[in-house]
Amino acid sequence: MVVAALVVFAVVAAFGYGLVSLFAGTSGSRSAASDAGTPAGGSTAAAVTTLSYSPPTHLTIAAIGVDGALQQVGVDSARNTLQLPAKVAQAAWFSNSKTPGQAGPTVIIGYISSGAKKPGVFAKMAELRPGGEIRVTRTDAKTVVFTVDSITEYPLNQMPTDKVFAATAAPTLRIITCGGSLHDASTASNVVVYAHMTGTG
Repeated sequence: MVVAALVVFAVVAAFGYGLVSLFAGTSGSRSAASDAGTPAGGSTAAAVTTLSYSPPTHLTIAAIGVDGALQQVGVDSARNTLQLPAKVAQAAWFSNSKTPGQAGPTVIIGYISSGAKKPGVFAKMAELRPGGEIRVTRTDAKTVVFTVDSITEYPLNQMPTDKVFAATAAPTLRIITCGGSLHDASTASNVVVYAHMTGTG
């Protein structure tokens, strides 16, 4: 996860420009639970069986209308930045992170909107709430179910990368997208969804 920590600040900046406001009328952070990967309410996650390596292929978040294939992104070695998804309407798995069901964080990134105001895969992210279900299907046809712990908005260049990319003993999920304003880069921000594995489907 060292690579992720090094490159994520460039991703924050890239996502911060040309993307629509996620939480209209709010400022600072929006969090309904701890960001440390524990379920809302402070209880510990139920024990789950970890899985072996198998890249994710499909993402479903019914609460916000997401149901589609996943791209893969890696690191742009020329600029030492995380590659951005090629398609605005599709999320992407960061291939340097864990695969769903492995111990540690799986990292998925995606757009709220394009600079031309075309809706992105996470256009309705503001409707997601703690306790919501996220399902990620793997190459081996297994589907990993995650439950949302918290959704936090961080000011531009203030995302706590040590927390977002921290190793976890259990399988966890981090979805990174953007907030801020389409017309004012000074209000740009990043949004991180923290979730933990609760089973397979």
